[in-house]
Amino acid sequence: MYKIAYMNCVVTFCVSILLILGIFWLGTSLPVWAQEYIIGADDVLNVTFWQQPDLNSTVKVGQDGKIELPVIGSIQAAGLTPSQLSRRIAERISLFNTKITQASVVVVQYGSKKIYVTGHVLNPGKYTFESIPNLWELILEAGGPAETAILSNIKIIRGGAEGKKSIVVDLTKFLEKGNISELPKLYPGDTVYIPGVTGAVAGAAGGSPLAPRNVVYIFGQIANPGAYTYEDRLTLLQAIVTAGGMTPEAATDRVKIYMEGSVYPVVATVNLKNLEKNNTIMPFYLHKGDTIYVPSRTSTWSRSIGAVAATVFRYSIAPLISVIVYNAIR
Repeated sequence: MYKIAYMNCVVTFCVSILLILGIFWLGTSLPVWAQEYIIGADDVLNVTFWQQPDLNSTVKVGQDGKIELPVIGSIQAAGLTPSQLSRRIAERISLFNTKITQASVVVVQYGSKKIYVTGHVLNPGKYTFESIPNLWELILEAGGPAETAILSNIKIIRGGAEGKKSIVVDLTKFLEKGNISELPKLYPGDTVYIPGVTGAVAGAAGGSPLAPRNVVYIFGQIANPGAYTYEDRLTLLQAIVTAGGMTPEAATDRVKIYMEGSVYPVVATVNLKNLEKNNTIMPFYLHKGDTIYVPSRTSTWSRSIGAVAATVFRYSIAPLISVIVYNAIR
């Protein structure tokens, strides 16, 4: 009896420790996307006072980081979160009107985090974000690469404090290795240029400005790489055939599928040779926005543990199991 009571105490103690550690971890290890946005110059804010709606305003943060509001005049906004600014505005306006004790600040346009996309994408232009994406996500946001895009020689021209410094990125290497999480970071004010060739064969997307989620992307050792219209229950093999098939240099044993996960991108590695079972092709279903990358057999890609560890949520499993798991989790 005493032994049972002792064991119950031990279990209770362990559970309590785990709960405390869990709460501590949640409080100190929040991902970037879970942290509150920091206001910057060129952001557009909605400032509302439910106790006196006639003072509600939509204002743009100036280059000096300040905004102009009725009654209180100029107030610093840049460098604060919306909740911090709300409290500061409420404190300031209550000095003039004691009936107003609350204010609300909502960012309606993230003008401070802008990146310019030029060159061979379907929708070049200026893009603003709450959280800066990686290079591949930015290209998809711009409609995806055009059929003529050269992804091996992308230029990032730094803006802001780094002046006009530029770097060249071979996106195909990151796609091939499956480590897109290691792409060079983008910063507000950057300009991304995607070069291209003329006279290339157009894909099924026809160069029209399709939204990224309505297409699949096929690159690498493919006859006609590019963006292709997504159709319901489209399979991996159907997409490859639509793109003209693979080149003789294609490494069919390690085709990569890049998927949009709930938090991070997910990468699956598929061996096309093993998709056939009992003379029947097992369907590997794709989803809107998926990217297919067919590497070369002469690739120098390393299958080391380090390369695997560098990939976020990377799957390199038996092809048949990967088909079942992939379709199950989607």
